[in-house]
Amino acid sequence: QCRNISTLLGAKYMGADRAEEFGKRNGVEGELVVRVRPTKVHGKSKVAG
Repeated sequence: QCRNISTLLGAKYMGADRAEEFGKRNGVEGELVVRVRPTKVHGKSKVAG
């Protein structure tokens, strides 16, 4: 299941032509896929200048 999700995310963010490449690289034993739903977001303006 991790490989399938990694391939889908690869297609979404890197393009369909590179999806399988990212699925193979990121969907391996020892890797996890997690979904995080933020409950609070903090921000600060003018951090870099």
